Amino acid sequence: MSKRFVVIILLIGVLWASAPGASCAQSGWQSPTHGFILWGEAGVSMLMTSAPQDVKTLPGPLAGLGLGYELFYRGFVFQTGLQLRYRQAGFRLPDGEFVLEDVTDSERWVFDYHYSQTSRRDRYSAAQLQLPLLFGGEWSGVSLLVGAKVNLSLYGRATAKGVYSTAGDYEPFIDWFEDMPNHQFFTDYTAASEEQYIFRPEVQLSAEIGYTWHFDGRSIYESDHKLRLSLMVDYGLLDSHKPGEGALVTLPESFQADDMQSPIQVHHLLGTAVASSKVQPLSIGIKLTYILNPKHRRYRCMLCERPEE
Repeated sequence: MSKRFVVIILLIGVLWASAPGASCAQSGWQSPTHGFILWGEAGVSMLMTSAPQDVKTLPGPLAGLGLGYELFYRGFVFQTGLQLRYRQAGFRLPDGEFVLEDVTDSERWVFDYHYSQTSRRDRYSAAQLQLPLLFGGEWSGVSLLVGAKVNLSLYGRATAKGVYSTAGDYEPFIDWFEDMPNHQFFTDYTAASEEQYIFRPEVQLSAEIGYTWHFDGRSIYESDHKLRLSLMVDYGLLDSHKPGEGALVTLPESFQADDMQSPIQVHHLLGTAVASSKVQPLSIGIKLTYILNPKHRRYRCMLCERPEE
């Protein structure tokens, strides 16, 4: 209920600030300015998750370009528009050694199948359409905007890649069997996979703090051209991934000489049951905004003008 109340109050404030009668009655001198804005952003993106602690987050690049509308009135700022954003992020999985016991080979021998994992990296890329709704203020050039952003993924890819070594431990023999491809024993085999992966719609909390320059030397209320440099932070509120049911690694189903398969098949983290129940994107970066106030005028309200004494 409290969140709805805040949203309603903000909307009422925007409508009040943009109403001609309200601006005239309150200021007489300062009318609302309606600006066209164009911005670009760059930074880093991460996927925050509660997966096992030995799974580490890998940051990736972030870039975006957008255009929209900004309302400015007596220090109050409202901003919205559309943005195309591209981001990358990923995970580093731990190195480890594993064993599959009591496997039967093509000669009907029973052995333990050992495999090790190193340099495992899973990466995700996404192209998104973003709708920002930001509110705040600007005082003496310093601006603070907070609000929400809605992300819709248009394109996405998921890749998984790791280096694996496999070996067989036969009880009658002292040494392990290695480097025997016909028995699925490989050394430093690079396994990789790539597939389409579309993130769910996202709702992010957003905050920006920056400074605005006025090119034409006019005051903050009169300037036609502005440039704002901001530090931005976006954090997802909802789970953005689509969980799966599989495993990170699929081992060969057969060790028969006439039925050889890829020794190791890898699957990206977010598409498996290993992923946590919630994955939230985090973005940190720099945003540069150009603000144009076309046909901006400063005029005195005739109805509000005080008679001269």
